[in-house]
Amino acid sequence: MKILILFFIFNVYAEEKITEDEYRHSDYALDWKYKGGQFLIYDCERMHYVCATDEGFEDCLNHRNTAIKKNQKTYPCAPLKKFETKKLCVQQSYKIVDQNSQRRFCFPK
Repeated sequence: MKILILFFIFNVYAEEKITEDEYRHSDYALDWKYKGGQFLIYDCERMHYVCATDEGFEDCLNHRNTAIKKNQKTYPCAPLKKFETKKLCVQQSYKIVDQNSQRRFCFPK
């Protein structure tokens, strides 16, 4: 019983050591498909902007190139731009959403 109590106290203490700032700046998963990063992507299938890591950006680029080669009527996503930081990417995505811009990059020309 004493060991269990000590283990519990240690876990609570260890969790408190991670500051909120450290948590926000670590890699985080936005969902099953993307981790947060500084690359702006538009997911045409789920119709939303996302700031993803370079891995998500590369995956998007590869899926898009495959769709282009297969002459598909719509593309799965659009890799748009790299920003210096995640914060700048998120700020830009908010601006774009506020402008309610058309998603022409989801369709062939």
